[in-house]
Amino acid sequence: MRIAFIITILCSSFSYSQNTGLYGKKLCVEFDVTGSIPVFSMITNYNTDYKNKDGDLIEGRDMLDFSTRVAVSYAVKNNIGLGIEFGYDFSNVVPYENLGRTFTDPVSGFDYYEDLYGTDHERLKLRTVTVMPKVEFTSFSGLLPIGLNHQLGIGLSRSKIIEHDYLYTLYPGPGWAQPDTNQFQKYFYNYENESFKGYTFMYALNVRTPISNRFMITYGLRYTLNLVPREKFNNALGNDERYWLNKSEALELIRRRRMFSLISFNFGFAIAL
Repeated sequence: MRIAFIITILCSSFSYSQNTGLYGKKLCVEFDVTGSIPVFSMITNYNTDYKNKDGDLIEGRDMLDFSTRVAVSYAVKNNIGLGIEFGYDFSNVVPYENLGRTFTDPVSGFDYYEDLYGTDHERLKLRTVTVMPKVEFTSFSGLLPIGLNHQLGIGLSRSKIIEHDYLYTLYPGPGWAQPDTNQFQKYFYNYENESFKGYTFMYALNVRTPISNRFMITYGLRYTLNLVPREKFNNALGNDERYWLNKSEALELIRRRRMFSLISFNFGFAIAL
């Protein structure tokens, strides 16, 4: 009887040790919406921010950035997990007020430089796609995927200015006639440019609270460092310099915008499989 009792205790302990994850489920699929107020971007922005309100161009700041994220993780141990995250970020960049371009006159064939004394332009829509492998960890007594966990990730991103019917008001430079609005819109920026690559370093404090034996509510804080390296472009005449906003200028706008996107809050739900 004593031997049978000992065997029963050992079997019970072994069965309990195998009950990892949420009721034995170690795979987690998470869907989050992330929001942040771009405070640092507002402070460092020297250009006037304009937005479209009912078809009118008015001054107004972009008060909220948001993104959607899908992540898949697997608890390799009770307190350690590995995963990958796909993010789609929505934000805006404020274009420069003073713009200029170089163009070739189709009649004379001569090269000319044209500038604008000022431009009131609606902020530009920016989309960023990020792919990020990450690791999750919690305390020694933790039980992933549920509970409080820490996340570290390093990802690759691609940012692109999106074509849109933007509003603007033009102020020509001295000696120049009012630019043709159709030509300005056509040559404002080459939206066919490839997206700009970048890198994201992330730390997140995340909580998953189970509401059933499969579903969880998720919430937490994310801290990110987004770096977009400078590149050298061939801005040959007749190529990119004919645009009012060329690739080098667009890259600098995106670099500053992404660099100051630091803190965000996430909320969503997860499914244990």
